[in-house]
Amino acid sequence: MVASTVYQNRDLLLQICGILNTYGYHVINSEYGTLHPPLGMNNTDACLAAVADCDIFFGIINPMYSTGITHRISKSYCH
Repeated sequence: MVASTVYQNRDLLLQICGILNTYGYHVINSEYGTLHPPLGMNNTDACLAAVADCDIFFGIINPMYSTGITHRISKSYCH
C-alpha cells in the first residue's frame, strides 16, 4: 500500500508505484488504479482495510499536509 499526504504529489506517487511494481510488488494505491472500494464502502474505509491486509505500507508524509488518510494510517499502524 502506497499513500501520500498531499494530492499535488501525484507524479511522484505514480513513479514510486511504478518502480515498486517493476520489483514485483503488487502495489495498492487509488491514484495508480489498484485500489477500488467495494460497493457500499467509502474510500477511507477501503484504504484502512487495504493497510490492514498489506504486507508493507509506504507512507509519504510531507511538511505541508492536512489530516487525511495517510496521517490517520501512520498514527494507527506505524510505531
